[in-house]
Amino acid sequence: MAARALAYTDTIDLLQYKIITYIRLNSALNSNITYKTRFKDVTEHAINFNFYEFNEAYQEKFIEPDFEAYSTKFIEFIKPVFQDFIKEIHYGGYTLRVSIKFNAERFEKIFSVLSPGNLH
Repeated sequence: MAARALAYTDTIDLLQYKIITYIRLNSALNSNITYKTRFKDVTEHAINFNFYEFNEAYQEKFIEPDFEAYSTKFIEFIKPVFQDFIKEIHYGGYTLRVSIKFNAERFEKIFSVLSPGNLH
């Protein structure tokens, strides 16, 4: 029997769960994000992060000096979650849009993620 491919929209809850678990397992992020459920929102169009949910001391030290650089670094940090997710739902790869908000600023990045088995 052939396996039926899952639609991305059917897997959004799984991706949200994986992101929140990854954050909770990272002590630096876990202790500095006030409301983890408001920190991320996965929709069919984008993966949204709200950096305003970091506590004020963290914002001042890491985000405010260079929001764009921190956003880029954060995306690289979280990419293993996306790779694991793509592998778990049996996709060879997928193009994702990440949107990060902080105060009036917004950073967006669109990139493709390959399943670890498809990396050459």
